[in-house]
Amino acid sequence: MEHETTILQRMAAGDAQAADDCQAAYAGLIKAMGRSWFTHPEDVEDLSQDVMIELWRSAHRFDPNIAGEASFVKMITRRQMINRLRRNGKRHDVPLLDGMDFAGEEPVTMEQTLDADRIVGMIAGFRPEQRTVMSLFFKLGMSHGEISEATSIALGTVKSYIRRGVLAVRDGLEPTSAARLSA
Repeated sequence: MEHETTILQRMAAGDAQAADDCQAAYAGLIKAMGRSWFTHPEDVEDLSQDVMIELWRSAHRFDPNIAGEASFVKMITRRQMINRLRRNGKRHDVPLLDGMDFAGEEPVTMEQTLDADRIVGMIAGFRPEQRTVMSLFFKLGMSHGEISEATSIALGTVKSYIRRGVLAVRDGLEPTSAARLSA
């Protein structure tokens, strides 16, 4: 079954009309998200322009097999909102997805680095659907509902994949019983 080329795929291919189509299709969504965080209309307009520029630059990263186009637009919008708040020195009570400020935190130890490598290895062993769900949840910061919508996986299944994945990783990081007995 052949999929229709999306607006973002057309943008990635350099189709100038796709930028206008993207504006028409997603400006309302972007502005609605912006109004939920910003009180000044000019901030919402600036955000909208920043998002459109970033969508043009990042359109090549969009993969319709991983997430829907609207989910990709929401992810870019959310990142731009966080960046705008950081630039303005304001804080917002949301989990940061990238560029976190670790000033004042303890340096990363060799053990933590090894744990991170083990976690990546464990997740690589998950079934493809669960790997996708875990990536969307942890890397892109998508909600359970957004993941369900983007992947067409039932909401309950998305929640189960995440819960089982987190438990598997936690169990994989705990010292083995033999190591605990010898300590």
